Amino acid sequence: MIIPFQNFGGAMNEISIAEQRFRDNAQVFKDLGFNTQFPYIQAWIETGKFQHVIGNNNYWGIMSRPNDGYDKVIINGVVWADWKETPDAFWAYAKKIWKLYPDCWKNRNGIYTAYNHGLMTGLYGEWCPDIDKDTGKNYEQSLNSLTEYAISIGNDMVTP
Repeated sequence: MIIPFQNFGGAMNEISIAEQRFRDNAQVFKDLGFNTQFPYIQAWIETGKFQHVIGNNNYWGIMSRPNDGYDKVIINGVVWADWKETPDAFWAYAKKIWKLYPDCWKNRNGIYTAYNHGLMTGLYGEWCPDIDKDTGKNYEQSLNSLTEYAISIGNDMVTP
């Protein structure tokens, strides 16, 4: 059963097209050994409840690099990566986790607090060093709170 996750902190009752696209392709993450809750919850935060996906399929705010082979989207002078197909975006995210966030990779189907902490201890620093202006929580705390909420409501993306 799909429980609309947007109900957390919002009034939406329907799953957005972007969230449905994510859910429809979640098997990619399962095949790569992820508990789907980890990339899902991070995407939920990064996109503002799946309402602001960059381009077609950039759910995590991944910036583009020269010669990375990804499509490009330029917003306010910032060059973002994009992918025409959702599975390609998922593979790119997994590759980024594998290369730059080894603690996340080791815990991609483990304990969510260890995975979330791994986002703060990447090879080149934190995924997101910001503090949420509404809650006062850092990125790791926000991920942990949202994961705990997802577990409490039985969100179907929580199970591997």
